[in-house]
Amino acid sequence: MPQHPSGAFLVEFARACYVEGDFRSPGGRANAWLLDCRRRLGDGPTLRAVAAELARLIQAQGSDQVAGTGFGAYLLVGGILALHTQVARGVLIRPQAKRYGTATMIEGSLDIRTPVCLVDDILNSGASALDAVNKLRAYGCTDIRHLSVFCFDWGSGRRRLNEVGVSCECLAVVGKAGPDRARMSPARAGCLWLARSWRRGLGRFR
Repeated sequence: MPQHPSGAFLVEFARACYVEGDFRSPGGRANAWLLDCRRRLGDGPTLRAVAAELARLIQAQGSDQVAGTGFGAYLLVGGILALHTQVARGVLIRPQAKRYGTATMIEGSLDIRTPVCLVDDILNSGASALDAVNKLRAYGCTDIRHLSVFCFDWGSGRRRLNEVGVSCECLAVVGKAGPDRARMSPARAGCLWLARSWRRGLGRFR
């Protein structure tokens, strides 16, 4: 397993995460496929390879702390903090505050005076990312960046985050099948290609 994932690694990672079936989006829309990154991020060597590159980009952004919401992001936050001492602090953002004990929404260590990088496995519509940004801002953070493993190029997440002053970066951009899609079978119509599969530090959208 490479210390820093190559383009070929990311293509294989996407294929390994690709699942066909009858799925519903958070908004209720029917989908014939999805990328389930959690099934691969639960593998130690895979997580270490992805976390290594995310940590490198976090440091290049000038941040030394990381935040995440959702189970894919929770795995990434843990991997980054455990493996890379240059990223000093991290938090997990709950969907809702606990109803007992400390009743906290944000768990972990965070310095609100310095930049924080919000990491995720996938950026699509940006709904969960925007919710996390709002929670971090309510907590007192003012400098927030977003970094994902994959970004769906048909989603509105990049634009929505940019509109609220959050820059976005990713390891790979995922697009739907290209011009030949109409000639594909229904099963293959959901197949993916990595539009810009590996762009070290060049995946920022502003």
